[in-house]
Amino acid sequence: MRVLLIEAPYHDLYAQRDKVTFRRYFPLGIGYVAAMLKQGGFETDLFIQPFKADFKQALAVKLAEFQPDVVGISTMSPAYPNAVDVARQVKEWKPIPVMMGGCHSTASGQEVLAESPEIDYVIYGEGEQISLDLCRHLAYKTPATPMQVPGIGWREGSRLRRSMPAVPIEDVDTIPFPARDLVDLSFFSPHTHMSVGKKRSTTMLTGRGCPSHCIFCDAHLTMGRKNRAHSPEYVIEEMELLERKFQMEFVVIEDDTFTVDDARVEKICKMKIQRGLKIQWNCFARSFEMRPDLARLMSEAGCRIVNFGVESGNAEVFKAVKKGGSLETIRQAVKACNDAGMRTMASFIMGHPTDTPETVRQTVEFAKQLKPTVAMFFPMVPFPGTAVWKPEYKPARIEDWRKYLTFEVPPFSLMPGFSPAEVKRMADKATTEFYMRPSQLWRMFRSISTAVELMEYLRSGYGVLSRMIR
Repeated sequence: MRVLLIEAPYHDLYAQRDKVTFRRYFPLGIGYVAAMLKQGGFETDLFIQPFKADFKQALAVKLAEFQPDVVGISTMSPAYPNAVDVARQVKEWKPIPVMMGGCHSTASGQEVLAESPEIDYVIYGEGEQISLDLCRHLAYKTPATPMQVPGIGWREGSRLRRSMPAVPIEDVDTIPFPARDLVDLSFFSPHTHMSVGKKRSTTMLTGRGCPSHCIFCDAHLTMGRKNRAHSPEYVIEEMELLERKFQMEFVVIEDDTFTVDDARVEKICKMKIQRGLKIQWNCFARSFEMRPDLARLMSEAGCRIVNFGVESGNAEVFKAVKKGGSLETIRQAVKACNDAGMRTMASFIMGHPTDTPETVRQTVEFAKQLKPTVAMFFPMVPFPGTAVWKPEYKPARIEDWRKYLTFEVPPFSLMPGFSPAEVKRMADKATTEFYMRPSQLWRMFRSISTAVELMEYLRSGYGVLSRMIR
């Protein structure tokens, strides 16, 4: 049985607005699923929209060439309408089973089945084992019925069904590396604000699950809250593969929080140094897990950028976000990474349910005081499955999910007394105020080591300004 896996076009929702700042990342989700299916004996391929090519036309060619028996689509909420369009095109080509996974199907699977007849199966949660079990059922009727496949939803006539929840994969070292060999990795690169020049780059996960309970985050839907980390040996083996087989120079570590186990991070860094691996990397970290000695070791091991989700500069709002830590631990963490010679990124959200004009002002001032290399300000967007989601936020039309983009005017305002457009203007004003200071421009300039990096910064700045003007 042939299985074609497709990431619903998400990047293009941003790229059509800002073709400078936003780039394509290798889709780890379907990359892992493809590797698991290949290991299970299924002929598997990935479809990624080529640059400068019409998606529908390119997909038609792929379907005709590969002749899949099953199609799997991964999607987040803003790309859900695109996922439905993909499924519809597949069905028009041939009436084969279509399964959908990702955060949106996990949060809203029954709704997907009810409103999208093009989708035959939805996957709830972590997709690798569930996809393999479902494909075995479809190919061999083992297990005999969908009800015996944990973690899926489907239809029986007009009735919507759901099987028992799947158990997350506990020993994540048993998961094969993503099937990067199925695509041309030169096709992908980090967003300009996450890059260090035009290095050959890719993405990887060193662990799954985040113990934080941030009210706006939906990552726990697929990965859970328990941290399930790959062993340092697994991580270093994958890094070595990336550097020596794929000639990668930079890797974006996409763990929700890479530093959740500082002893493990130390071992990874020391093993990387001992192996003589040159590949550089960046990561996301929680402030209260960062120490000066750990920051120095990470820098020595090739870490170039550390990203902190700060969210607010007001202590009460920050506490309400349920991230963990405090404004003081954030100050210390950003300083530790700055002092270690790494670039720092701090991201903030405007329009929390407990925000006021005063707390927003405090957030902007706190961002300045932190002195990160890069700061990003987003309007609050409610997503299904998060603590801030309400049933009335669900759009009346499937295509309106495209408005749920974190860089655009949010579909709803969660900040009492302020419209979505006003919240967006707050984020744009914060961006302008943060960057239009000589001290900040100098801080960014000092972090540049090559002409290529300078051009990347200029491109990113141009993209941000263009987007704000529009």
